[in-house]
Amino acid sequence: MTSTLTSKEYQSYQSSTAALRELSLDRLCPSLQATAIEVLSDGNLVFKKIANHLSKVASPFVRNTTTIGGNIIMAQRLPFESDIATVLLAAGTTVTIQTASKRLCLTLEEFLQQSPCDSRTLLMSIFIPKWDSDGITFETFRAAPRPFGNAASYVNAALLARTSTDAASGKNIMEDICLVFGAYGADHAIRASKVEDFLKGKSLSSSVILKAVQLLKETVSPPEGTTHPEYRVSLAVSFLFTFLS
Repeated sequence: MTSTLTSKEYQSYQSSTAALRELSLDRLCPSLQATAIEVLSDGNLVFKKIANHLSKVASPFVRNTTTIGGNIIMAQRLPFESDIATVLLAAGTTVTIQTASKRLCLTLEEFLQQSPCDSRTLLMSIFIPKWDSDGITFETFRAAPRPFGNAASYVNAALLARTSTDAASGKNIMEDICLVFGAYGADHAIRASKVEDFLKGKSLSSSVILKAVQLLKETVSPPEGTTHPEYRVSLAVSFLFTFLS
């Protein structure tokens, strides 16, 4: 049975465990989305941003009756516009699953790319790394017919970057970056790997941002039959531009 901790208990656990490196949703909070939001809100920058985004997904009734794990499984098995999968993927989340024959620990990206889970596969745990706040920028975005409530996103995104200052030039350099986009017509959220590879090691300038936008347009390509494809691409571009600016 999954253990349940209140926010106060979680704070006590966090303060008494100096070596804490990750948040385990199976151990530190129950699976209901509403309680996960409460626990994450007491965490660091990345956890708080995740909680803020999850509070905009679905209605209070849905958040109080559905689970994080159920949402992730739906995102893996079905073409499902999951904001939760997008946000957790950008945060470097890993999952542990139990199949009929073995237990596996996978990155969320690997899990989403697998063949759809069968009825004998169990999602055992979800781990979100504890990111240090120094040099970390993390933003999440969603555009939907209604910003709050039961409305699937036209596009959602979660963008995380770690920067450092170059001693010689004094400019901020992209050390690491994770750019995730979902709900634009693809089966599940994806990382914009070409854009990430281009930005790593660079300082931002107008020409760098322009090239990143061009690469993103090649990556976020709604399949044929997707409604409002140009609008969805323009939203993804605006999210990236806002983040890099």
